[in-house]
Amino acid sequence: MDKKINCIICDKETSAKRIGKKYCRECLKKKAQLRKKKYLNSSKGKEVTKSYSKRYYRENAKKCRESSKIWANNNEERRNENLKRFKERNPNYFKEWNKKNWQINKEKEQQRTREYHQKNRGEILKKLKEYRKQNKDYFKEKWKEYYKINKKKLLQRKKIWNEKNKEHNKIVRTKYYLSPRGKEIMSHNNRLRKIRKRNAIHNFSLGDWKNKVEKTWGICPMCNKIVGIENMTLDHIFPISKVPVGFVYEIEDVQPLCHNCNSSKNNKINENEMKLLIESSTKQGLI
Repeated sequence: MDKKINCIICDKETSAKRIGKKYCRECLKKKAQLRKKKYLNSSKGKEVTKSYSKRYYRENAKKCRESSKIWANNNEERRNENLKRFKERNPNYFKEWNKKNWQINKEKEQQRTREYHQKNRGEILKKLKEYRKQNKDYFKEKWKEYYKINKKKLLQRKKIWNEKNKEHNKIVRTKYYLSPRGKEIMSHNNRLRKIRKRNAIHNFSLGDWKNKVEKTWGICPMCNKIVGIENMTLDHIFPISKVPVGFVYEIEDVQPLCHNCNSSKNNKINENEMKLLIESSTKQGLI
């Protein structure tokens, strides 16, 4: 018959087959686990585990990759947490690793990026548009810096592209000039050319002029006809030909008229308008 002995740790009765037995099976397992942890945390244990893991990975690389992929797919949250911890501890590890990998496998990485962009071109463009809308000021500043550094290169590229694509540029310009936005800008630029000849100045923006035209609701104030906002033209109450050199036009010195009324008026001026012109020019110190 086997002798029965009480365990030193948990005081349970156990059969003593071996001479000098002092622990039960459960306590022996716990003791062995503690010894294993101490050994693995020691410097010698770490070296042994690293060498063993490297040798095992070389012999069974395919199995390890497949098992790691399966584990990552089943435990995404845990994988992301581990990555965050690793990045916090080693911030410059991924940058150095990417540089080395790019230098070793440059051609493969370029082919992989091209294939990825070809497959997912639409998604990438959508993301870029959204990112540029959110960060407009950032891209403007970057573009200004790049333009200052590479001004000659960009102008040469533009010249070469314009010489090769003359027909395309003509089609684009005609479409733009026929659009409502293009018509507004062309008429605005023509007015500025006329004013420059007399060294006069417009002291109002294009937005101020639009607001004044919208208040008319497309009705000409001279003939009281419904012409539409698009067909309204800018008329200088004080004609450019009868204004002193260096005269400054304010938004009050300008009125929206239809094309027929503006052409019929030409450079005519009333006595009241002439008095106002003299007063404003004296204020500006031109007379």
